[in-house]
Amino acid sequence: MSKTALVLVGDEGSNPDAVLLNRFLEERGFAVDTSRLDLSLESPNIPQIPNSPDLVILDLVSSPVENHARLIECSGQLRASEKFRETQIPIVAITAACENQKLDLLSRFDDVFEAPITDEQFHARLQSLMRLSTMRREAVRRSKTSHKFGVGLPVLPPPRIIEDARFLVVGKGMTFLPLQNAMPAGNSFIGALTQLMAETYLVHHTFDAIIIDMDEKQDHLIGFIESLRNNPRFFDLPILVTCPESAVELAVTALASGATDLISFPFDREQIFGRLMAMVREHRYRDQLGKLFREAKNLTPTDELTHLYSDKFFNEHLGATITDCKDFQRPVTLAGFTISVDGQNSTLNQEQKETAIAKAGRVLQDLIRGEDMISRLDHERFVAIFPDMTLESAATAVRRIRAVVNHTPVSLEINGNPINLYLEGALIAISGEETQETLIKQLFEEPEISI
Repeated sequence: MSKTALVLVGDEGSNPDAVLLNRFLEERGFAVDTSRLDLSLESPNIPQIPNSPDLVILDLVSSPVENHARLIECSGQLRASEKFRETQIPIVAITAACENQKLDLLSRFDDVFEAPITDEQFHARLQSLMRLSTMRREAVRRSKTSHKFGVGLPVLPPPRIIEDARFLVVGKGMTFLPLQNAMPAGNSFIGALTQLMAETYLVHHTFDAIIIDMDEKQDHLIGFIESLRNNPRFFDLPILVTCPESAVELAVTALASGATDLISFPFDREQIFGRLMAMVREHRYRDQLGKLFREAKNLTPTDELTHLYSDKFFNEHLGATITDCKDFQRPVTLAGFTISVDGQNSTLNQEQKETAIAKAGRVLQDLIRGEDMISRLDHERFVAIFPDMTLESAATAVRRIRAVVNHTPVSLEINGNPINLYLEGALIAISGEETQETLIKQLFEEPEISI
């Protein structure tokens, strides 16, 4: 699915910077709509577009400084409009303003990019904003579904400025001081020279992100990253790998093993600040949504056995998700899970099987992201919605979930003997043209990916 960016510029005519911005966005898969704001009008002349954009960019670099205040005012009117207020589309500004002006702008926009900014930084922060936007849309969607079942669920906005983030730095610590100096006071860093120290800190403290300080002699930290991704507590905790340029190849291997991002040093303050804040905002928002959804779930109809969302609630929400896929050009994947408690456990009676299925449901709930939704379809089958996740990314997630479930024996209180569960996964992409019934039928009979 293509992404759509709406670029707002002044009416001063053609500008080379605006052309470069559009080209950059198009090269990274965005369909670009450009709107020239007539600054002589009281309201911005935003054209009608077929679908809501995924992102709005106010280009202040391409406009004279004397027009900035009016352009910012116009973007504020746009945010207050009914269409944008409901969908909560992120609006960012690109500016060459000084630091004081930037701090003032931060309160008006979801993010502010201060030129000059590298293509890599720009793209990484845009991607993070897109994920925040998708999570926010899921919050709106979940709120509407909950309302249909008599539950008032507030729509949480993403966090803006975070001043109390906690980071765990693992490794030799060569980047510890540069990292600490790059972040405003109030954010804290704890150093762990060894993997054992890091594991001890993770048991006793909560962190917003882990920073792996890696060089050519620390390839063992790749195993540490893999172990974190297989741990239900840390599978979605942001992991940033820092390394010298000589170790970039090893750091790329760390990315394939589950790290969120990498950055080679030396790096500048703005670069590392942008990377870390983007990751922390996303993680905090995901955690907030997960907690809110879990609390609200207890007020909605739930499955009697697993206490997950009921099939009626899930079916209603799946219908809303299918409809939204037509308007919001972001990937959504439907996942199916089949839990087997037979095989070597064929002697289990029905009550024991149900106990095992109930525990499997709780494990599955703990292994999905905050914005995801899972429900028991029937008997031993579960189905989940993964917003903003391609088939390939969903396959990676399901393999991780399968590995955890298949290697986590379940104890039955009935006889005290642990049993093994066996999970099989299936995936299908939601295009927006299906019905709930056809999607679920294809998911379990003719999936696009089987795991």
